[in-house]
Amino acid sequence: MDTHSLPDDSYWTKGLKRNRAVVALLRLPLTPWVKWRYRYRCKKYTPKDKTFLLLTNHTSTADHFMNAMGVKGYMRFVASDHLMRKGFLSSVLRFLVNPIPRRKAVSGEATTQMILQNLRLGVPVILYPEGNRCFNGRTGFIPPRTGELVKNAAGSMITYRIDGAYLQTPRWGHTLRRGPVFGQVVREYSREELNKMSAEEICAHIREDLYTDAYAFSREHQYRYPGKAKAEYLETTLFVCPACGRTEGLKSEGDRFFCPCGMSAEVNDYGFFEGENLRFDNVYDWDMWQRGVLEERVQDCRESGEAVTRDAGAVLYRVSGDSREMLGSGLDLRLYTDRLEFTGGGKAFSFPMDGLSRMAVAHTAFLFFTFRDEYYEVRNEHVWPANKYFALHRMVKGMPYV
Repeated sequence: MDTHSLPDDSYWTKGLKRNRAVVALLRLPLTPWVKWRYRYRCKKYTPKDKTFLLLTNHTSTADHFMNAMGVKGYMRFVASDHLMRKGFLSSVLRFLVNPIPRRKAVSGEATTQMILQNLRLGVPVILYPEGNRCFNGRTGFIPPRTGELVKNAAGSMITYRIDGAYLQTPRWGHTLRRGPVFGQVVREYSREELNKMSAEEICAHIREDLYTDAYAFSREHQYRYPGKAKAEYLETTLFVCPACGRTEGLKSEGDRFFCPCGMSAEVNDYGFFEGENLRFDNVYDWDMWQRGVLEERVQDCRESGEAVTRDAGAVLYRVSGDSREMLGSGLDLRLYTDRLEFTGGGKAFSFPMDGLSRMAVAHTAFLFFTFRDEYYEVRNEHVWPANKYFALHRMVKGMPYV
């Protein structure tokens, strides 16, 4: 399927009975498994309207299962289109559930139209309006166009909030902590109610209903989330040392997060940092501070012409449709205020900033960007902070990073 154009209605309705049956059957074994595996607690909700758009915060890889357990009925979900580039597995995914594709780092207009199309056809849809699983524990920015989408849609709007999932499976982590997760419908808004609201008012309700702060939640409830390697891969999210200011060099091992300068912190069972002379006790506050450091670094490098940051071991792909071509591996990646540059192994690729329109991150460390009319994916041979480049791109281009 072309992710840039609107398919015929039959694309969504042809296998709909099969999709509904698959979801119903999967619920039987997955419900007790999710409750046990993720210690998930929720009260089942029956929607008042048969057609609805479910909006939920995005804090866990298991969010889809948690939402399906919390709300009765079938829902078609929106999925990153990199899941559609996995050959046979992608074909199976389409056959079983036929998700709505969303390409990272490009305009989401086609996806918006496909959501509206499904709702017009009476097919409920589940959407994560942040567009990204949160890195720092607090609900991310929900764009104003979300209110416009709901305003133009058919059916009701249901808001669903999940608490505790970030502490259990933070986006930067790779191990499961054993603590509780809670899900609940905040409110269902009827079409009559929505018709009386402006798009701005709808968006304000969405932001209020889906807002969660993992560290405020932890301070209030004091649930423990014990586990192994609680700090590992934290350098994919925190990349500026508060002790020495360097933007490369932070490392993690086990429960410990440290810098060559001597700064050392341990993640405890409540998700907080412990250690001597630490400036921050949680990821969110550290992240907010490092954004200011990065903005200063961008301004300094505009004048000096130096690279704002760099990482070795980059692997660059050009993506076309559902396939991709590797352009180079083991590359040195540098971001300047006027270009993104890859060099190594006799190869060099330079992308001037004026043509580099969009950038996004999938999973923990898959970086995507659009350069003029072409689409690229960047991975790395090592653990690396892809999110750093997403943040810096927005700062260099003068766009808000929220």
